[in-house]
Amino acid sequence: MPFWPTRTRALALVSDLSLSIFLAMSLMSMRLWTLGGLGPSLLLILAIQTVAAIAYIIFVVFPLMAATTTPR
Repeated sequence: MPFWPTRTRALALVSDLSLSIFLAMSLMSMRLWTLGGLGPSLLLILAIQTVAAIAYIIFVVFPLMAATTTPR
């Protein structure tokens, strides 16, 4: 199995540079004005997801966490 260098300064520099170039090119090529009509529907979806996440946390996660703890 060939050795692949991980967590080196050179690899971190190359990965940071690659990510920066990718983000700059992709954001420059986006046409944000074409997404203007999607604002209300995106806000509705965000609100529904937020309510669903809060309900899941309150009704599923908290009861499961409380069931696994024992008082001392």
